[in-house]
Amino acid sequence: MITLMLMRHAKSDWADESLSDFERPLNARGKKAAPLMGDWMRDHHLIPTRILCSTATRAKETLFGLEKAWAAHPSEKVVVEFIDELYLATPTTIHEVIQHHHRDAERLLVIGHNPGMELLATQLSGERIEMTTANVVVLNANHNWEYMLSHLNAWKLSYHERPKKD
Repeated sequence: MITLMLMRHAKSDWADESLSDFERPLNARGKKAAPLMGDWMRDHHLIPTRILCSTATRAKETLFGLEKAWAAHPSEKVVVEFIDELYLATPTTIHEVIQHHHRDAERLLVIGHNPGMELLATQLSGERIEMTTANVVVLNANHNWEYMLSHLNAWKLSYHERPKKD
């Protein structure tokens, strides 16, 4: 079985108007949500074996928050690749990035941005998915990556998790 996880970055900070959209960091809520989602992934045995992450500051900081939650599990080997094309990517571009970088991962996590992440999650799951910040959509398949990347409607939605409210 293979698992594809799509995650929208955690909540970003708009306070510093001198920063470009690409440079915006996480705000306090985002810095809290990312490790919470990491805890949830750990508790559900969903620590990825490979991560493809947008190079935008808020996406990288989301990844760092996840990694804090996984620090107690150093035996899990996670390969991370930062990919420029994931910044504000369309569903087609995200799909192409997965196609070229999955490396037969057992559990692949893609961290990116809306609307692309939400549209791809909807397309793959066959259900209307609304991804607010720090949401994780988990899709599973009993086939290999090559089959699944050419049969987009064959994924099974397992989870759509959101950070818990305070």
